[in-house]
Amino acid sequence: MVSGPGREAWGSGEGPSLREVVLVRGAWSPERDAVARAMRELAESMQRRGLRVTVVAASGTYPVDLSREWAAPRGTEVESGRARRWNIATGLFRYLSESRVNATVIAVDDPLGVAWIVRAVRLVAAPKSVQVNWSMDLFHTQDARSRRGHVFARATSAFKAGIERLSLRAGDSVVVLGECMAQTLRGWVSATRIVTIPIWQPDLVEPEASDSGPRTATQRTGADEPLRVLYAGHATHRHPIAPWLVQMAQAMPEVQFLVVGTGPQASQAHEAATKLRLSNLTVEGRKGRTQESILNTGDVHLVALAPFATGTCVPSKVYAGMTAGRPVLFLGDRASQGAIDVLRANAGVVLDPNDLSGACAFLRAMAVDRARATFGDNGRRFFLEQRTIDRATDNWCTLIERLQLERTMVPPS
Repeated sequence: MVSGPGREAWGSGEGPSLREVVLVRGAWSPERDAVARAMRELAESMQRRGLRVTVVAASGTYPVDLSREWAAPRGTEVESGRARRWNIATGLFRYLSESRVNATVIAVDDPLGVAWIVRAVRLVAAPKSVQVNWSMDLFHTQDARSRRGHVFARATSAFKAGIERLSLRAGDSVVVLGECMAQTLRGWVSATRIVTIPIWQPDLVEPEASDSGPRTATQRTGADEPLRVLYAGHATHRHPIAPWLVQMAQAMPEVQFLVVGTGPQASQAHEAATKLRLSNLTVEGRKGRTQESILNTGDVHLVALAPFATGTCVPSKVYAGMTAGRPVLFLGDRASQGAIDVLRANAGVVLDPNDLSGACAFLRAMAVDRARATFGDNGRRFFLEQRTIDRATDNWCTLIERLQLERTMVPPS
């Protein structure tokens, strides 16, 4: 395992440098983009381990500096795909040429085909460097599966999905967030080159205390206080929560359903609640609230993922519920990584969105503090053991060390 800040431990000279890591992605807005936020968290965690980490984005080059705010975007986001590719290519070439290191270069998702750009640049500027393609969201594969739009749009989506998966071959390894994503890529990328490093969740929530000692699940103050089911975050067509929320609000008027977030599904839920006068279904924005306060709002956390998105992404909302010590009600395919982890941790239930009777039975059971605390404690234990940033950084450092050592024994292609 790579550890410690000393250069001697990382290698020097003209060979591969275990100490240098470059993260590459077109879009860079950590304050509002989940992928960029994950990149920043990993970059800072690696920097604390003694690595020297730099982010190259279309908007500029950002050396990680833990003593100040280093990740703020410079200027406006670069919207043009062509401009993003050009800026990435020139920025990465300049960094590798001027720093004269053979780094580990991690290409992340955006723009389409970024892995090929990174491969071409590093083979010219730093031929002994290592490339890892980090896929957090197979967006184009997902879009093709959804079969939205007219015939030409669907054909375009299928073409882009093929490029998305083929480009992942342009590197030494592919990192995905879950085994379900690895399964999607098999046949496109050699199974021996796919590594699963699960996504993490920042531990924002301190366990609450009760008279009987520490606990993580909420205790309602009175018998008349309604159970609160929370969906927190953005909700698009791949998070089909609106129809379910409306039906459940009608079926269980004694339960309060709350959406804190934005997106088309949130808007649909709000419109339906207004039209049908559902007083127990509320949709609201963040209103400057912290993530911790939002996560503490619900007694049960709702997560949904459409079947067509299974195997293309991993919903981080599952682990947000776990870190808060709340039971998770997952709507979707049991093959989804989120569903697998909920069942593995015994942290909640996985249901088909059409199984309203099952959902009603589960929520009635969750009205009991002890039952809710059991699922919540199980989830938090799983989070602390399996889904922390420290655990993910351990896995990344191990992978980087292995790939760099392999590169010293194999001439560049």
